[in-house]
Order: sequence, then C-alpha cells, then structure tokens
Amino acid sequence: MTVFYEVIPIGVSNDYVGKIDDFRCASSVAMFGQLLRDSDFKGEADYDQVIHLAKLGLANDEHGYRKEFVRLVELVKGISAQE
Repeated sequence: MTVFYEVIPIGVSNDYVGKIDDFRCASSVAMFGQLLRDSDFKGEADYDQVIHLAKLGLANDEHGYRKEFVRLVELVKGISAQE
C-alpha cells in the first residue's frame, strides 16, 4: 500500500494553504506511478483522475514542469486507449 499525506501541526499559520497545490501535484505523480506499474494498490485510479488532480495543482508552475506532466499523462492515456 502506498500512503501519501501531509501533516500540518496545530497552531501553524495558513502559510500552508499555498502548499495544497504542491501536494495535489505530488499526489497526481504518485497515482500516475501506480498506474504505470499496474499496481495492485492503484484502486479505482485512472488517467483521468491523475489529469484532474494534476490540473488542480498547476498554480505554482514557474517553469512549466507541471503543465508538461499533464501533457505526458494525456499522451500515455491516449497510447493506452489504443491498446
């Protein structure tokens, strides 16, 4: 089983709100890895969920890496649909 979570200690300021985008992006990458490996632990995950979650995390994408990741997942989704 893969567990991925973020712990925000009680009393910490709302500076972490901006980190939600980072967490969403990282979560989508982890989910994508599970799909690529056809892991028994991927549950009901699919490429559409990865794309949706990754797009929610696009806000902090100074160099365009996150947008490129979405493009990559869309490409893999298209390839796997042809199989």
